Amino acid sequence: GSIMAHRMAITCRNLGGRPERVILIDPPQPNPLPGFMGAMARNVRIGPRQAAESLMLGTSLSKSLSVEATMGAEDESAALGALYQEVQSAPEQMLSFLLAKASVPRFLELAGDDMERALFDASRRISTHRHLVQLLWNEWAGTAAKPPRPFKYTSRRGAPAI
Repeated sequence: GSIMAHRMAITCRNLGGRPERVILIDPPQPNPLPGFMGAMARNVRIGPRQAAESLMLGTSLSKSLSVEATMGAEDESAALGALYQEVQSAPEQMLSFLLAKASVPRFLELAGDDMERALFDASRRISTHRHLVQLLWNEWAGTAAKPPRPFKYTSRRGAPAI
């Protein structure tokens, strides 16, 4: 939570906002879905391709919403469809390249260590996103690991255990 709050404050300040006015609210605990939806959630397996699709389409949508739209709705839909097809047809080893190309400004102009770092970051984003989305589906399916029992800071006799 603190890392998220720190990043939000930095982003807010970079965009000219006042981070002290931002309020972060924890989302509700994801509970298992009822009935058929829960059964369906138990069979969801998120792979690198689905994670890359989610990240790339999210990046493309946020870019189109943050910049004044110069394309019409049909052109934008065609561009998203082409992006989806590119991700679907690419070999799995190329997904980090496609994500870096879609999200790093002037990616193809980078050289050496900068390009390698961008590819590493994209690969790590795909892996992390895949893991987090799978954790959420496991919560919805009711198959997530149970949290550990709380640690008791006292011994059986009541003395401090630390």
